[in-house]
Amino acid sequence: MYDRLIVGQRNVKPYLVSDKDIARLREKFNGKEKKVRAVVLLAQNSGYIKMEEVAFLCKITRMTLYRWRMQDKTFQKECDRLLDKAFKHTRNEYNRITRRRVFSLAELCGGWYGYRNLEDIIYDLPLL
Repeated sequence: MYDRLIVGQRNVKPYLVSDKDIARLREKFNGKEKKVRAVVLLAQNSGYIKMEEVAFLCKITRMTLYRWRMQDKTFQKECDRLLDKAFKHTRNEYNRITRRRVFSLAELCGGWYGYRNLEDIIYDLPLL
């Protein structure tokens, strides 16, 4: 969908389902492209796309998608597996950002309070 998501001024790479996973899904679902596409859309846009939009993009009814999610164990298992991979990827991306981040004096002194009242904090610091 997008190459990168912008969080503040930092770049976060979104999760993309690999070709290897898509090929494995095609084998699991016996070549049913609509199911494969639904799983990929749900995994890549985790939480940002509605079920109605997934059904529209896959050219199926919402009830069909609901039935797949409730009754098809293979569909449920594959959705859960890919969503877990997507969440791990997102967590790792945010950790990568925070590891390289340089904290300002205001953040070290008091977080958000330090941003708002930087002058007060600086003048209240004990002299060494």
